[in-house]
Amino acid sequence: MTKPIRSFLLCTLFACSMAFAAPQQPPTDQAPPPPQPQTLRQRLALTKEQAVQFRAINRDRKEQVTAAQTDASLSPSARKQKIRSIHAAAEMKIRAILNENQLTEYDQIKREHHEQAVRNHQTALPPQ
Repeated sequence: MTKPIRSFLLCTLFACSMAFAAPQQPPTDQAPPPPQPQTLRQRLALTKEQAVQFRAINRDRKEQVTAAQTDASLSPSARKQKIRSIHAAAEMKIRAILNENQLTEYDQIKREHHEQAVRNHQTALPPQ
């Protein structure tokens, strides 16, 4: 083996061994990852029983909405009204299982979701 090739191989081997031997530390100029968002159960501090009821209400709501969406006998306006009434009934059931503190937090969550939906809608609109 010629001297330049041997030197190249030794340097490459040395560099590789140093790369693997060096402790891996994250760059200090990067921000830490954002915290994971809390689940609705965590944010509302739902009991196990409330969580079960909440899931059942939402599962029932989803089934009813799906049935209304596929009901060919309904006109578009009747379908829309039926879906609104399904959501309103589910909302009343959810509110009935929450205590006062949970209701306050639930209303805050709904406001945040509404504000986010408005922002998403505004950014989705084409410029005028």
